[in-house]
Amino acid sequence: MPVGVRPLPPGSEDSGFYVLFTEVRHHFYLFFIALFFSFLLRFREHLAEIKEEKLKAELASLKSQINPHFLFNTLNSIYSLSIRRDERASDAILNLSSLMRYVIRDAGNDRILLCNELNYIKSFVELQQARLGDTAGIRFETSGDPGKLEIAPLILITYIENAFKHGINPDIDNCKIEIELQVIPDGIQLHVINKKVHVASGLQDTGIGVQNTAERLKRIYPARHTLTVDDDGDTYSVTLSIRLT
Repeated sequence: MPVGVRPLPPGSEDSGFYVLFTEVRHHFYLFFIALFFSFLLRFREHLAEIKEEKLKAELASLKSQINPHFLFNTLNSIYSLSIRRDERASDAILNLSSLMRYVIRDAGNDRILLCNELNYIKSFVELQQARLGDTAGIRFETSGDPGKLEIAPLILITYIENAFKHGINPDIDNCKIEIELQVIPDGIQLHVINKKVHVASGLQDTGIGVQNTAERLKRIYPARHTLTVDDDGDTYSVTLSIRLT
């Protein structure tokens, strides 16, 4: 042994190897932990993307089912005017043109100006008033300034249309519908009430429009809306509040 070199204590080689092995194992452990969490994060992001795409597909499907529903019932309104040779039929056709322009141009967007949605509802109600004339009592009131508020399109009209569909029968007196739309600083409130009347079986539907709108509300405004439906057998009322900001 060279002069001045002290021999290693017995077993020190094993001790140094153990320390080195422990450090390497610790680094590998940290590496795999980081790799695992990176994989988990990417997996969660992928699931979120899938969920978002699924949501968009469901909303598109709901819209595609709702829009023909509006067209069918509006055409029925104009057909009724035409049969009676009512001069208001021509105005109704122009009104329908405006309605369909809105559905085709704006309803495909995720959000539209609330004022446009309210104008659409106003046109729809005016079309129904032209069709029904004096055979029904219709009270339609709006209040508040929509400003720049935005809303998901065709989210309010279903409940209004449903009132006309199940609350009006020209052969029955005293049919009444009340519609109130109130714009508040952060949203919109809708109240619709109609007396339930018997309508021709051919006009009955499966309620798909109402069901789909309820599903849209859950998906688009999951914690920002309240929907109350009351049915006492004689009257049917809907109260809907949506927070838009």
